Amino acid sequence: MSENIEVQHAPAHDRFEITVDGKLAGTAAYIDADGVRSFTSTHVADEFGGRGLGSQLVDFALQATVDDGLKIQPICSFVVKKVEDEKWKPHVVRV
Repeated sequence: MSENIEVQHAPAHDRFEITVDGKLAGTAAYIDADGVRSFTSTHVADEFGGRGLGSQLVDFALQATVDDGLKIQPICSFVVKKVEDEKWKPHVVRV
């Protein structure tokens, strides 16, 4: 039986969310200001850990940020590691 994994933007809550079979599994919170999206925290619930959901969530969030025409400011340590990938470097603003 395969799981239904969905990632979505929840702008009313200033975060991206990943769900597994309809249950909230993780979030990537941010603050938008002056054309920059600052990622402040990423969290995946313990019961969903070790399955790559955090990576899926942040990859989606980073691409959505670029698609929205915003720069990325990585504050959260997980996002800091993800933006080391060359494809994100032109879109990153450092603190």
